[in-house]
Amino acid sequence: MRPIRLEMQAFGPYPGLEVVDFRSLGSRRFFLIHGPTGSGKTTVLDGICYALYGKSSGAERDVREMRSHHSPDELPTQVVLDFSVGRESYRVWRRPEQETPGRRTPLRADATLWQRTGVGDDSSDGVVIETGLTKVTDRIAGLLGFEADQFRQVVLLPQGQFREALTADSAKRQQILEILFGTEVYKYIELALRDKAIALAGELKGLKDRRDTLLGAADAESPEQLRTIFEAERARLVQARKAEKTASESAEGAAQALSKMRQDAEKLHEAHDAAQAVAALDSQAPEYEAMERRCKRARQAASCAGVEALLDQALREETARRAAHGQAQKDLSQAESTARAASERLACENSPDRIEQRKQLETGLVTLGSLAPKVAEIDRARETVIEAGRDDTKARDLATVASARKSETMSGLAKARAERDEAQTCGAELPVWESRVSEIGIALKRAERRAQLEADMAQKATEALQARQLADEAAHRLEHARRRAALLREAWLTSQAAALAAALEPGMPCPVCGSTSHPSPAYAAGAEDGGKAPSQKELRGADTAVTTAETEWLHLSKVASEASQQEASVRGQLAELSSDDRDRCDRGDLRSQLRDAEKRLEVAKSAGQRAGQLGEAIARIEQQLTAAELQAAEAETATRETASRLAAARATLEEKEHNVPVDLRSPAALEAAQAKARAELDALVRALEAAERERQDAGQALAGAQARSVAAEEALEVAIGNVRVRSVEFEAEVREVGFASVDEYHASKMADDAARKFEQAIEQFRMQLHAARERLARAAGEAAGIAEPDLAAAEAGCAELNLAAKRAMEDRISLGNRIDQMRRQLDDLDKLAGEMQEVEAEYAVIARVSDVANGRGHRNRLGMTFERFVLASMLDQVTEAATQRLQVMSRGRYALRRTMDRLTSRSAAGLGLEVFDAYTGRERSVTTLSGGEGFMASLSLALGLADVVQSYAGGIRLDTIFVDEGFGTLDPESLDLAIDTLLELQREGGRLVGVISHVPELVERVDARLEISMTDRGSKSRFVVG
Repeated sequence: MRPIRLEMQAFGPYPGLEVVDFRSLGSRRFFLIHGPTGSGKTTVLDGICYALYGKSSGAERDVREMRSHHSPDELPTQVVLDFSVGRESYRVWRRPEQETPGRRTPLRADATLWQRTGVGDDSSDGVVIETGLTKVTDRIAGLLGFEADQFRQVVLLPQGQFREALTADSAKRQQILEILFGTEVYKYIELALRDKAIALAGELKGLKDRRDTLLGAADAESPEQLRTIFEAERARLVQARKAEKTASESAEGAAQALSKMRQDAEKLHEAHDAAQAVAALDSQAPEYEAMERRCKRARQAASCAGVEALLDQALREETARRAAHGQAQKDLSQAESTARAASERLACENSPDRIEQRKQLETGLVTLGSLAPKVAEIDRARETVIEAGRDDTKARDLATVASARKSETMSGLAKARAERDEAQTCGAELPVWESRVSEIGIALKRAERRAQLEADMAQKATEALQARQLADEAAHRLEHARRRAALLREAWLTSQAAALAAALEPGMPCPVCGSTSHPSPAYAAGAEDGGKAPSQKELRGADTAVTTAETEWLHLSKVASEASQQEASVRGQLAELSSDDRDRCDRGDLRSQLRDAEKRLEVAKSAGQRAGQLGEAIARIEQQLTAAELQAAEAETATRETASRLAAARATLEEKEHNVPVDLRSPAALEAAQAKARAELDALVRALEAAERERQDAGQALAGAQARSVAAEEALEVAIGNVRVRSVEFEAEVREVGFASVDEYHASKMADDAARKFEQAIEQFRMQLHAARERLARAAGEAAGIAEPDLAAAEAGCAELNLAAKRAMEDRISLGNRIDQMRRQLDDLDKLAGEMQEVEAEYAVIARVSDVANGRGHRNRLGMTFERFVLASMLDQVTEAATQRLQVMSRGRYALRRTMDRLTSRSAAGLGLEVFDAYTGRERSVTTLSGGEGFMASLSLALGLADVVQSYAGGIRLDTIFVDEGFGTLDPESLDLAIDTLLELQREGGRLVGVISHVPELVERVDARLEISMTDRGSKSRFVVG
């Protein structure tokens, strides 16, 4: 970051608009800020820091108290800073919360950030990229790469606080270096390794759990035991298959015998059923003989069907003629009635009263026609009244609306002012809730971190305890195996000595010692009891058991040690957290408080924005109120004019209506009266014409009805004679065929379909009887010589054998399924074993690398993480660059060095600083330096840090450094050396260095100065260059 132009208005000791244009320095890169005490030198740095972060350069100064007391009340306090980051240019504007005249609530704080790259005009702001205090601060922190506290330690060395970067603890220094060098990727590597190790451990545990689950399902303790059970079950399967074959053969033989017995029983049953079928058909023979006789009589009656059809036709003709004759009589009676009614209606229409009525209607129509001009004039006068009334109503409505709008606008104005006051009051709480949200968020993160660590510590403690118990058990097994091996070896040696002693003979030399005297030969312990000496195989087995137990004990001891280390690591992380009681607050309460605070923050933000919007709305409403009052006055004048025109129109209308009946004063009423009279006259004329037509039509209809009645009567007499003739012919035909009477004929009649069905039934009966007799003869022959079998006993025996065969098959299937399941389980266990071996091998490597990268375990005694290791190498470069300047300023006495010491076993090493004192030849802490020595070391560190950071492409840009005081602590020679060092920067070019100091030597040596002058009305600044 490099400042370009700074505007301070009513800020600090500057009462008006103060502009500091850093472009006045030209190519100079080192300048002095000089002026009397209290004139406002540090305020320049405060302005820069406040514009960027909303905070002063010294944490002890509150920006809300930075308003100039020399400024007029109406001039607001604000700061504008133009600055560049690399090739990009920006402008930031900030305004602190402040009291203003005429406002019931303070003017709220605000900020805006513009992009000004390529903008050459200072009066142009550029493009807005962010608004609002928090958003602007966050955006600038992202652009510069610093928070406010880090900015004050690296870029700006405040008065009295220049030693902070030098004496900061290792954790704070790591935070600064992380941002400056952008080493987040190394932290991500640490986290990735840790997460990978945790994932592999979880995967390995999951595989072991799956193996235990498989063994539990198989009811086995190990894969070997399961394989033994599997082989035993396979042997059982061979025997089960043999048993199934034997039972199946027995059941098949019994089924064949039962099938033969069932065939014999079916033959006997068939003979019995055939005899019953013949007897049943014989009993039906008389019925079918009667049916055959009836069919014969029906065929005789069928020969008379033609004559009977002629008789039926004649009867139907008679019935039709009688119906036609009756209808003709009804039509004649109706025609006579209609003729009489038509004559009466015509006489009514030609009566004297009806003739007089038609004449009166004709006269009335003429009278109504003469009123048409007068009614037209009345209608025009009425239209004039309506139009005047409409104008009057419209004017009154407009007046009412204007009055209502005026009242509504006045009410809205009062409401908007009240809402604005309320919103300003609520918006004034924005900084409070921003701070509250930040505090609660930090407390919640620490509480969640503590809770996670406490849970991890409990888990690790349990794992460590279990691991130690397993290691103790393994140690006991190892001790037992060692004692047993020692006893067996002692017994074996004793047995070997006894064997040699048994071969000794008196006077013969011993094969071991060569002595010919054998006073006390060895003997085998327990030989008297028949004891047996241990064999070489038993000795090797005991030694193997010792080796196995020792390997197991070493492995479990290692696991217990690692578990204890992990527990200690988690406990150390937990101890590193602050012991502040706020960290132990309930996380649910903190989350609830955070949600509440965030809601209140949003309410405050919305209220602030709402207050501004309401201010603009109030101005608009005030303009609307003025317009509404003008409209109300104009509407009242228009109302009076329309009322006068309405009264004149009404008087004219009354005059026109005087000579016209009330019910005929409108064209519509007159037209309706004319239409009514005309309709009544037309109706009377139409009624007369209709009566004459009806009279004529009725006479014609009566003549036709009379003719049709005579013709129908003649046709009926002809049909009756024809029926008599056909009846005589039918009776003669019936007697001739052989029937005694017509009733006997009708009783013998049968429909053709029924006769055919009877004949078919008779023929079918004959065939069934013949087939039944043949079936009886055949079944009797087949059943000859067969005795009745005992099916129940045979079926019971067969069922028992089938059940035995089924059980044998089920046993074989069940055993086969069990073997298939065990085979699958063994395959799964083999696959799991291979997977576990691969995961264990990978986990062994990843866990070790993760421990080293995350600063844990005995392999990383310094507790340095991967990122801290990288930062340590960069800090070495920084101390090297800083030492070059520090040795010049300290005349070769001091050199900055990085220390590897750990303050506690829980803290990490690698980022501490110390100084090497050439006078004593020993290192010592930077906190032991005097004020002047500390200033030189801090200045050297800041310059060295800027040099190294700038050399890394893509890193944070340290284009500017400000130093506030500190030179007064140096002796003259050290001061000269410090000034020479800073002047050397100007010759090197590139970096801008600003220094605040009262030291006269600096004023003499530095030719670029920002001079601050102070008066009783405030301060002013100006650049002096050359």
